[in-house]
Amino acid sequence: MQIRHGTRAFLGLLCLWLWLVAGGLVSGVGLAADLPQERVISAEMHAARVPAEAWPDRLRRLHALGVNTVSTYVVWNQVELTPGRFDWTGQNDIAGFCR
Repeated sequence: MQIRHGTRAFLGLLCLWLWLVAGGLVSGVGLAADLPQERVISAEMHAARVPAEAWPDRLRRLHALGVNTVSTYVVWNQVELTPGRFDWTGQNDIAGFCR
């Protein structure tokens, strides 16, 4: 059985939500009240559009602006060029981007 890309994304988000709930970080209504309150200041940086060697510099610049949350996306057709074969190197190294 092949899972469609939209279904994969939904399942991934569902797993993340369940993980957060199990860890007590999220309640059924929202963030748990006993956590320290911090304002989320976010920005979006498209890892696929910025050269990998420039990621640290760009993230430092965002941090200097007060950003504490960065959103990105995975360009799936660059990661999975042929069905079932994934390339997580170079520009597709999302784990490296997150570090």
